[in-house]
Amino acid sequence: MICPNCNSFNPDGTKFCSVCGVKLAQAEQPVRPAEPANNQAVYENAAAPNGQQDNQNGYQNNYQQPNYQQPVPPAAPVFMNGEQKKPLGTGQFVLLEFLTSLPIAGFILLLVWAFGGDVNENKRNYCRAKLIWLLIGIGITVFVLIMIISAAGSLANFLYSIS
Repeated sequence: MICPNCNSFNPDGTKFCSVCGVKLAQAEQPVRPAEPANNQAVYENAAAPNGQQDNQNGYQNNYQQPNYQQPVPPAAPVFMNGEQKKPLGTGQFVLLEFLTSLPIAGFILLLVWAFGGDVNENKRNYCRAKLIWLLIGIGITVFVLIMIISAAGSLANFLYSIS
């Protein structure tokens, strides 16, 4: 709704002007013109927008021009450089297998290469696969040790009951 007193825009359904306080009548309101295609706001009887003095009636025009922002384009995909995609040679795999089989340093290297940011993709996948096999091996070892200890306890109990 446009106020007939100060020409400021008010939301539809308001009873009083938010700028000058004049009672707004629903039936007497002129229809607000459609905004132009170039997203510029239309000011009726206003010499200067955005709170400057209106020369015709002496009131301030507080109609703010809509803030149209340009959409932000999506970020460009990050591509790995050639060194990170380059396949590893046979000698590099042999060296990688040797280094990762070292007891403590190999485990640390596996973690660094498996979860490091700037690592060759083939090396990273190899280290992740080796960590998975390492966890599977630890799980099987623990299971087998529990079975051996349980069998040894049962055998000791059986031998004790015989004697």
